[in-house]
Amino acid sequence: MRAILDTASGRSRTLIAVLLFSGLRISEALGLVWGDVDIRTGHLRVRHQLARNGNRIRVKTTGSHRDVVIMDTLARNLRRHQLASKHSKPGDFVFATATGSALSSRNAGRAIDRIAAEAGLASEHGGILAVRFRALVLLPWVR
Repeated sequence: MRAILDTASGRSRTLIAVLLFSGLRISEALGLVWGDVDIRTGHLRVRHQLARNGNRIRVKTTGSHRDVVIMDTLARNLRRHQLASKHSKPGDFVFATATGSALSSRNAGRAIDRIAAEAGLASEHGGILAVRFRALVLLPWVR
């Protein structure tokens, strides 16, 4: 985990930290808006996800609706990310492009794959998004 976090920077580092330490799927992380992030209480409200076509849609099942507790370090990282962003209103995407639209899963995947390769993490599945991010990164620590 340390290798990939040390290799990443900026928005990518924050996205990777959210994926690693919250357990969110990448579609759920990319679908977060600032109104879903409660830094004061340390919670992420998961109600939506980003569809492949770039639309923000409700998560597929009511069981997927959840509030995820995040550690203080991740909350502080998200707060710094929000302060640095031009798009930080409650309805703005947490992981936004320069124009304020949602970062696409394709572009996020490319960035994560590049960072993972630079960190020396290779995926035999053809890309880090082929399996759940945390499983790929954490699997070596379990063995």
